Amino acid sequence: MKGQLAEIGYEQSKHDAGIKAITATDLPAIIVAVAELYQDLYDQSPYYINCGNCEEFAHDVQDVFGRGEPFWQDEMSDCTELEAVYWSHKFLQVDGRFYDSQSPEGVDNWRELPLFATQPVPTDT
Repeated sequence: MKGQLAEIGYEQSKHDAGIKAITATDLPAIIVAVAELYQDLYDQSPYYINCGNCEEFAHDVQDVFGRGEPFWQDEMSDCTELEAVYWSHKFLQVDGRFYDSQSPEGVDNWRELPLFATQPVPTDT
């Protein structure tokens, strides 16, 4: 289901209880657990999490893991002006790797996250 959490049944007490119930301690397992919670509560697959709830997801993962820094792509020092306006995605950076709902194992370059890799910025030819 696509949509912002507020539009698709967000209830803070259920959401917060679900986040607090996550017992995983390693980052990939936490990402999978948070994605499963979004699936259960909001009928959102990892793909759809990245289509409107990436900010909430990144912060939820950070809250459970206890470290890392959420970034929008336009906050990355190597983001081009065109990339800054073409995309809008928040992801988590931990120890030099980048994570989102579709990349629980992380990638070395933020542009390798599926949202960016499958939607390349058009180039003028």
